[in-house]
Amino acid sequence: MPTDATIMNMRIEIGLVSDSMNALVLARCKRIIQLGHDGTDVNGIAVLAANMVVELVNGDQTEVMLRGCFVAKGKTSQLELESVLSALQRFKDLLTKWQETHTTMFPDEDSGIPHPDGIDLKKLLSGSLMSDNAAAALKTSKLIVEHVVSEVDEMIMESSEGMTNEDFDGLPEHIRD
Repeated sequence: MPTDATIMNMRIEIGLVSDSMNALVLARCKRIIQLGHDGTDVNGIAVLAANMVVELVNGDQTEVMLRGCFVAKGKTSQLELESVLSALQRFKDLLTKWQETHTTMFPDEDSGIPHPDGIDLKKLLSGSLMSDNAAAALKTSKLIVEHVVSEVDEMIMESSEGMTNEDFDGLPEHIRD
């Protein structure tokens, strides 16, 4: 019978493998179809489950688990958003470290590891959110939407720097605005 310490070590190792596989899928996916989130309280500790359905480049769909359940930064909607963003950053950090390790071990080989910038909540732009109807969950969803829209607006502003009014003439009115 394995000891508690052995089981804990196995869970940590399996968690790392799971996170790494999910980071690969998320970095390579075409878009995020749906982000589901659910926060709760366990013995006074705020926990959050957050999972995604993504569309791969070939059109297939699969699930990505940020974590089945992880300790959130807090119980407020803002802290739940920050917890999701931190989980995504962890995925980016895993890919970065994986790439660095591969380059050190095999300097002449392409790793095939996607760039961490592929892990981006902007991929949720045409997707949907799923949560329960509790006021806090709905507020978290609203904050996620606002975050995605803000990131997309920033990207559009950066890409349109230096453009003149004539450059916008051929665009539909809703895009020009």
